[in-house]
Amino acid sequence: PNWNLRYFFGQNCFRGLSLVSKKKLLETLREEKTWGELLVHLIFSTDEKEIGRIPKILFHTREHQDPYHEEIRRTAAPILEEKWSAKLEVSPKGVAYILWPLPQKLPKVSILIPTKDRVDLVGTLVDGILNHTDYQNLEIVIVDNRSSEKKSRDYFEKVQRSPNVKVVKYDFPFNYSAINNFGFRFCDGEILVLLNNDIEVIEPGWLKEMVREALAPGVGIVGAKLYYKNGFIQHAGVALGSGQNPGHIHGFEHKSADGFGMRLRFPHELSGVTAACMAMKNEIFRKVGGFNEKDLAVAYNDIDLCLRVGELGYKIVWTPFAELYHLESASRPMDRQSGQIVRYRQEMEFMRKRWTKLMMDDPFYNPNLAKGRFNFTVSLE
Repeated sequence: PNWNLRYFFGQNCFRGLSLVSKKKLLETLREEKTWGELLVHLIFSTDEKEIGRIPKILFHTREHQDPYHEEIRRTAAPILEEKWSAKLEVSPKGVAYILWPLPQKLPKVSILIPTKDRVDLVGTLVDGILNHTDYQNLEIVIVDNRSSEKKSRDYFEKVQRSPNVKVVKYDFPFNYSAINNFGFRFCDGEILVLLNNDIEVIEPGWLKEMVREALAPGVGIVGAKLYYKNGFIQHAGVALGSGQNPGHIHGFEHKSADGFGMRLRFPHELSGVTAACMAMKNEIFRKVGGFNEKDLAVAYNDIDLCLRVGELGYKIVWTPFAELYHLESASRPMDRQSGQIVRYRQEMEFMRKRWTKLMMDDPFYNPNLAKGRFNFTVSLE
């Protein structure tokens, strides 16, 4: 994929063949260094926009283990500490990743949840946030989109007695983008978290992990690792590049899978993540103008948001350390059902025209890999 520092520590792309500017090399090579040490100093002394990739396959290696990983970690750790107060951690699987610092006083988080009825779903989610999440400085904003059931009205009346829960009414036809843009007006936290009503909390630390990444330098949007209830992966990031539909990476693989090059075990940058569970700074959502409610009422509005945020120069990060369940589309019809197909095709066509280049060549995927299903198998085309 394109260069990103997080990916480098999890999977070193410079292992066998690298091209370095002679001038840059002489500037960096002030004393005898191993390749791993030299590589780290080259990376940290170079603007990331000047680190390129050649996506062609130029060589093969039989080495599965990076021979330089110890040198890289040893050299990079003090630089990360000095530059960002970040630490270089190693997971139980032996994968290195950057642990970004959290401030002593955690920022206020506004969690925005659109729903129409389905108190069975939203009630479970709100309970998970209030009682099973290790984060106190938060508010929940529920946007009620024309709920009609008595049990829904009763639940909303009851739940907003909590000092950090409010329910606001959106009395217009379903438009996911417009609902979230409307709900955003009632959010005053420094961090905005978007959640579908069919998300379920698994472990208490998920929100801290998303905030940790959202506060890291240059980050625009953070996505989570989501599972179906049967333990298989629903979301591990989104890839483009097929010219057709954006697709979920490693979809339907088991939660225990390591992924291609162990990528399911460390945070890294991608082109897009789902808004079913998405975190970003309030100011960035405001700066980019929120969701495109005119052209993308239902499908791909989250990917469009990611691409527009990326266009402003921010990073889109996916982390495996925020794990939740996602009962995908449990509360709305699937896009390809007959009643939705015309709208879906219009939204897909908008994405193809607006993001033609990225839809054909995702910089965070690779043109040699299969595009019909984004599971990192080699393309046979």
